[in-house]
Amino acid sequence: MNRNTIPIHKKLKNPHYLSEEEIEWMEEYSSHFQLQKPFIHEIGFYAGLPGIKPWEESEKVIPILLTEWRNVRKELEELFARRDCKRISAKMKQGICLILQFLFWTNKVPVQFPLDDVKHFKVKPMNFLDRLEFILSKPTLYHSFVQLNELMIEQEKHYAKLMLQNRRKDVKE
Repeated sequence: MNRNTIPIHKKLKNPHYLSEEEIEWMEEYSSHFQLQKPFIHEIGFYAGLPGIKPWEESEKVIPILLTEWRNVRKELEELFARRDCKRISAKMKQGICLILQFLFWTNKVPVQFPLDDVKHFKVKPMNFLDRLEFILSKPTLYHSFVQLNELMIEQEKHYAKLMLQNRRKDVKE
């Protein structure tokens, strides 16, 4: 397995998600869709490496992302039921990364920080940034989990509507 260390572009540095200066890059990241490492495809893209661009193939990757979210959601439900705060934080971070990828990829762009561009997105839940700020301020609260779940549900509805509109457009052409 071929490995290199690559710097993380300033567009991806964020204390909540990616605070490292560099990451160990494995060749498989260029050829296999990956959700376990948040923003790995954006890291490669901003570093100028060839590879998968999920924001250009959202029809293929979003169903995989939603399956991953369902698994994360189930784990979070169990963790909150047991009040396992230590593990809740890491799992919520994973869920937050999934909603960000879902939001950006639905809008056909790679994730980047700060999130200022989100206000110009056409496909997004109402008050997304305010709600995300609430989640980030207290990620171990049950209400933050509820809010994250609601954001995923709303984004999924917007995504389904977008896919339906695209199919109708394809049929007319």
